[in-house]
Formats: sequence, C-alpha cells, structure tokens
Amino acid sequence: GVMSFCRAGILSEPPMVSAASWAIAMDGEILFSKGAGEVRQIASLTKVMTAIVVLENVAKDPKQLEQIVRVSHRASIIFGTSALLEEGDRLTVEDLLYALLLPSGNDAAIVLSEFYGRRMHGKTGQDAMTRFLAVMNRKADSLGLAQTTFVDVHGMGENLSTARDLLELADVAMENPIFQKVVAAESYSSPVRTKRATTREMRWKNTNNLLGEFNGIKTGHTNTAGGCLLLSGEFNGALLRVVVLDSSNKRTRFRDAYNLLQWALYRTT
Repeated sequence: GVMSFCRAGILSEPPMVSAASWAIAMDGEILFSKGAGEVRQIASLTKVMTAIVVLENVAKDPKQLEQIVRVSHRASIIFGTSALLEEGDRLTVEDLLYALLLPSGNDAAIVLSEFYGRRMHGKTGQDAMTRFLAVMNRKADSLGLAQTTFVDVHGMGENLSTARDLLELADVAMENPIFQKVVAAESYSSPVRTKRATTREMRWKNTNNLLGEFNGIKTGHTNTAGGCLLLSGEFNGALLRVVVLDSSNKRTRFRDAYNLLQWALYRTT
C-alpha cells in the first residue's frame, strides 16, 4: 500500500512535475516548495488581485454588486481568454466577477478596471484603467508582496510574482465570501442586455478542471508564463493551498498540481 511506499522512501521525494516552481502551504505555512521565491510571469493569476481590488470597493457599498456597467469598445476587442462580451453589453458588477474568474475574461477585467478606476483618485487626465492598475500595485505593497508587480489588469503582459507571494494573495482572496463563492462555481448563467436593447443568455464555464478536488481559485496560461495554477481546498480538516508556475502546458498544470497535492497529503497524514 501507500504507506509502505512512504517507509521505503519512494514518496519522500516530490513527484516529477513539469512546473518550474511550485509551493504547497497548509494552514498558511509553506510545507514543501521548489523555487518559491523565484520571480515568474503569472498570466491570469493576475485576476485574483483584480478581483480583490473590486471586492474591497464592494465591501464599502454592497449594493454595488447590482450596479449595471456597460462594456466599452476597448474591452470588447482585447485578445486572449474572453467572456465573449460585446461593446454596449450591460451587466452587473456581480456578473462581471463571474466573467472575470470563471472563463478568465480579459474583457471583464478591463470593464471592471474602467468602472472602478473612474471612481479612484489619480493624476488629472489619467486613464481609469491605469488608476485601477496603480491600486493593484499599491495593494501588493501593502500586503508585503515585495516580488509582485502588475503591468496590466488581466495578465496578458509581464505581470510578475513568486509562488510564495501568490499563496499569500490566495489567503487574502479566499477570506472574502463573495470571492470564495464565485471561484467555487462550475458555471454561471446570466441574461445580458445588448446595445440593441435585446437580451442574450451568457453562460460561463470555470476553467478550473480540479474543482472536484479543490474549492477553487484560478488558472492562468500564456506562452511565456506557461501553465499557472493557484488552488485551495480543505483536506482532513486542514486548509491546503497549491501553486504551480510555468508548467509545460494547460493540461500539465492540472496534473502537476494534483500529483503535488496527493504527495503532500501522503507526507502529512
């Protein structure tokens, strides 16, 4: 059985993973890691911070979740992962959080950053999205995430962090009940008002293939960042978080995370 493997020392070494760096934390403490302090591109794991900044604003005024926001031209033409929003669509802040975190919509990230950026203080004439981005970076500083820098609100550019910083970010995000609820959803449907004053039903599927094992967080992938994954779940009464950076592709990031999880559970039980 498994335990005899452990005794034989076969499971004392971490499994072979394709990820360049990874870390596993239990109840907030990093137990096992490889290159946890190495700065890497994080792709759409960026959107965890985008959501945190939005939800800090929502916390001051919960009615904002129902606020209706219009999709700009700029948001509708962004490349990369998309919630398939079209210019002139109208949807709520709550809908946009699902659009951001389930299909990993770069379009939703822009819509939210424009909407909240307009309400933020900044230099006169400064673009709303740029203001929002500045708040993301200030938030990283205030959380002590010294290795984390954002150049955009969605993750298509060279946003940088470390496995260690990302585990801290996961702790902060998962403290928020709205964030927790959104990332745990397998899918979400909502009617969206179009600019032609008709409605169409939007249905977004969560990109997180490991929702059965974990209760959520976020996927990421670009060619330069590789496959990225941040996960959180409860196992045997302990809170486990796993982060995988620069896995060889979209499939291997899930396999890497799953193998690391299984190995960590064997090591700790």
